[in-house]
Amino acid sequence: MTPIVDPWELYKEQSRVAENLLVFLASVSLALLKEEDRGKADLDLKKYWSGGISPGDWREIVGRCSKVFADYRGIPLAATIQKLKILSEQKGFGRDVIGLIRAKNDYKHDCRPSSVEDVMIASDEVQAMLRRCMEALAFFAESPMRREEGTAADHNGKSQVGTLFLDIGENLVPLFPFILPMVCPRCEIRETYFIDAWDTKRGTARMTSFERGHTMNSAEVSEALAEWSSRARPSTP
Repeated sequence: MTPIVDPWELYKEQSRVAENLLVFLASVSLALLKEEDRGKADLDLKKYWSGGISPGDWREIVGRCSKVFADYRGIPLAATIQKLKILSEQKGFGRDVIGLIRAKNDYKHDCRPSSVEDVMIASDEVQAMLRRCMEALAFFAESPMRREEGTAADHNGKSQVGTLFLDIGENLVPLFPFILPMVCPRCEIRETYFIDAWDTKRGTARMTSFERGHTMNSAEVSEALAEWSSRARPSTP
């Protein structure tokens, strides 16, 4: 990969990586959430994805899932995500996430640094936060992603065939519909996609690739989200 030398291009790429970090963590959290616990997390996927999801929304999803994960002692990965304390803004991982979100939002709304000197300083700050977040997420190396064509049972006891899985030891957790591999019609290369928006009226979900930011629509993912949401009614006191 060719190194990025232009300060503004580097800052832009850092902003993209920061959002992808949150996207991945939130998508995995949704996949780990047991069906019977979806209501406890009180997640409104239609609200998050109706107009395009924001970095703050991804953070909130992880936070809501983490509250449920506190009781997931049988799933070490979920318990470790909960220990990140992503909603804490005063220290550690949570503080760095807030810093990255602010930097991303500033860039998106043209509040980014204007001079070369300022953008280089901002870039160094973002890079430091990214490095600390990556170090905090190093535990994912123990739960690699696998693409399985055979049949496996997830932690909800359901059979899954031919999708992308997260290996959490005793079980393979399917990442569909939140993360999935698809061949990009634009470059004809297999990329890894996440959900960027959901149009419930048209029955399509806009998918964006982690690698290049390429987009494509999926009716299959939309259908899966509708089914997921139908089983995620908020729990009653």
